[in-house]
Amino acid sequence: MLTNKQQEKLIANWGERAISMQCKAEVRFYDPRSQWECYIYAMDPWDMDTILCLIRGTTWEIVEWKLSELVTLINDQGDTPSMDEQYAPKKITTLLKTLEEAT
Repeated sequence: MLTNKQQEKLIANWGERAISMQCKAEVRFYDPRSQWECYIYAMDPWDMDTILCLIRGTTWEIVEWKLSELVTLINDQGDTPSMDEQYAPKKITTLLKTLEEAT
């Protein structure tokens, strides 16, 4: 699902970089049938199933989550989230600003 390179970048973001939001959201998952999005910006190096992400639905929130739970979500049509292969990493502070302006 995530490439080794993506995992390495997410692990490097864990800790102080993630807390201070001085990192990039490296991966975007989305639901093609809604506006739901999940931007992953850090991964726990001791438990690579634990991630930090910015989630946008009707509102946005920052959460610690399990990658295994993320990929098993199902929308009302029975689809699971898709990884955005065209997504270019963005600074988490830029994403937050964009989302705040949209709300």
